[in-house]
Amino acid sequence: MEVEMGELARHKGTHPAVRRFGERMVADHGQANEELRRIAARRQAMLPARFTHGQNSEMQHFEQASGVDFDRKYAAEMVKHHRDDLKDFEKAARDLNDPDLRDFARRTLPLLQDHLRMAQDMQAAVREALR
Repeated sequence: MEVEMGELARHKGTHPAVRRFGERMVADHGQANEELRRIAARRQAMLPARFTHGQNSEMQHFEQASGVDFDRKYAAEMVKHHRDDLKDFEKAARDLNDPDLRDFARRTLPLLQDHLRMAQDMQAAVREALR
């Protein structure tokens, strides 16, 4: 979902910080998704091919937003998403039994921490532009 939302931000974002953040999400989460697919393939596991109903609803919400409204909503959502992601990955890095998945979570944590900082900076820049 971060990749899809990043694509939206790259194209719909009006603030340069929103577009840059979207580009970074596409690149970084795209790479992470590929690594996760490789881990799943080694275990002959399937990853979800589609968004959940809630994720589809959230995507529609962002697809309908435009201009500074999109920027504001995207920035706020990315801060929230990355806070939630950090909690989930910290728990996974600590508690998962699968060593490959636990290692993946541990290696991904610094990236997610960087993303949260970037999302907070983006949100501050969007707020400042709206003053």
